[in-house]
This record gives sequence, C-alpha cells and structure tokens, in this order.
Amino acid sequence: MRKRWPFITPRRDSPETGSPSPRHTPLRSPIQRRFLRALGHYLYAVWPVLVIIIAWQLALGVLITWSEGWPLGDGVYFTFVTGLTIGYGDLVPHRPLSRFLAILIGLLGTVLTGLTAAIAVRALQAATEDSN
Repeated sequence: MRKRWPFITPRRDSPETGSPSPRHTPLRSPIQRRFLRALGHYLYAVWPVLVIIIAWQLALGVLITWSEGWPLGDGVYFTFVTGLTIGYGDLVPHRPLSRFLAILIGLLGTVLTGLTAAIAVRALQAATEDSN
C-alpha cells in the first residue's frame, strides 16, 4: 500500500475507499462547470475587444508581409510569434516601417495576452467565490 499524505483525504473513487462504477463518476466537477460558465460569460462580455485586437494584428501582419515581400503565411506566423512575445528570430523585419509595425504588433499582443489572462483569472475567482 502506498504511503498516504496526512493532509489529503482519499478520493471517493480511489482504491482505498473502493471504486464506484464508471457510469456514476461525473465528467466535470462543480467548480469546473462554474469556471467554464464564468469564462464563457466574461469572454462574451469582451469578445468585441478581442476580435478587434486580433484583426489589427492580422492587418499589421499583412502590411509587414507586403513591406518585406514575405509570403502571407510567413507574415501571419511572424505576427503571432511576435504578438505572443515568443520571438524565435527566424523572420526578422529589415525595413524601418516593418520594424515599427513589429513594435505595434508586440504591444497589441501583450494587451491581448494580458486581457486573456485577466479573463481567466476573473473566471477562476468567480468559480471559487461561488463555492465558499
């Protein structure tokens, strides 16, 4: 028998307590359902902002594609790699306009990432507030 952690109680379906039939185990816990419901609610509230930021990023990516003479796929790839602040460095803009647009893409990507994280944190807060 495995050593138990003193502060963790065994789950209802663990071998220590006996396993219920698979038909009776819930697919999602109540907190997961509350989180997904809150996440959907907050995404619905800010989806226009998210769509506008993504559209601006794509438009700037198309401008960089045109300015640098890259294929469209490379421009979109560069846009999201730069916007998510990953920055692999395999595609580098050389023209001043493209470099300026890359800065704008990075700033918009930071806003998009921060907004997405804030929505997820707020949904988690709402899900855990309901359970208390």
